[in-house]
Amino acid sequence: MEFRKLKVYNLAIDFTAEIYELSKQIPEHEKFGLISQLRRAAVSIVLNIAEGSGGGSDAEFSRFLRMSIRSLYEVDAILELLVRLKYCRKEQLLDIYEKRLVLGKMLGQFIKKLKA
Repeated sequence: MEFRKLKVYNLAIDFTAEIYELSKQIPEHEKFGLISQLRRAAVSIVLNIAEGSGGGSDAEFSRFLRMSIRSLYEVDAILELLVRLKYCRKEQLLDIYEKRLVLGKMLGQFIKKLKA
């Protein structure tokens, strides 16, 4: 399946772009810490969807989608840290939180569909 046509892929791209925008407000001294980790985790969601789509089997694709979910959890934990460290307010993250929930559900549903 062409990954660029997948709704879950396109939502992951939008989500990652928002994460990059958010990361611009994190203090510069976190450049090699939280900023780098947050961006890598978000990008990993997108890349695993793309890579998994070329795996040749539904089982292989499901494995990569599960890795995307793990990366989504990683982003979630970092977002919690950002709030705790007062680098941003929870209210600023409402749109990102909403996209995160939808993205997680879509990934889970896609995995179930591949197993059916």
